[in-house]
Amino acid sequence: MMKRLLCSGLVLPAAAMLLVAVSPAGAEETVLVPFGSTVRYATFAGGQGDVPEEVNGVGYDDSGWALGTAPFGWSDEVYCPLDAVTPWPLGTTIVARVWVDLPPGSRDLRFQRRMISYSGISINGYGFGSCSGGGSPCPWWLCDQTAPYEYSGPTLIVVTQETYSWNATWNYMDFQISADVPPTATDRGTWGTLKVLYR
Repeated sequence: MMKRLLCSGLVLPAAAMLLVAVSPAGAEETVLVPFGSTVRYATFAGGQGDVPEEVNGVGYDDSGWALGTAPFGWSDEVYCPLDAVTPWPLGTTIVARVWVDLPPGSRDLRFQRRMISYSGISINGYGFGSCSGGGSPCPWWLCDQTAPYEYSGPTLIVVTQETYSWNATWNYMDFQISADVPPTATDRGTWGTLKVLYR
């Protein structure tokens, strides 16, 4: 059964805060990265605290990372059969890095995550808070967060999730990213098709 999580709020240093504003008239929520997308990812032994901080940075070179298609996961197929596409080993933390190119006036980045444990988000290298699961949420919990700020140009989003527990019998992660985009942004003559960038 799907359940929702209570999620912590945005935590950014003062220098990184962006102007809060009302979405422009006519702006529509546009899916940038749908569930089931192919993204760059890597796994690290241990929990969230064992992942090098530099992987959240915009200058980090992830060209050696693999490309994998979500959902990521693993299951013993006994307690909780999964539809995972890309294997994610138990006892590790998975990190996905995604670039989206946003036109001026874009705002309200929305993150929907299907997850089973602690999951964090960073935007352009700055932490955006986290969601934490619990119990036995076969196959996943839903975490839904929105960052109500303005964005423009190439924007890095890093999604991190750790294994549910040391004795877990399954892992699962999938996510969707959307934003309110000005109506002119969807006209091919003014900006073009929203795209995912890989570095």
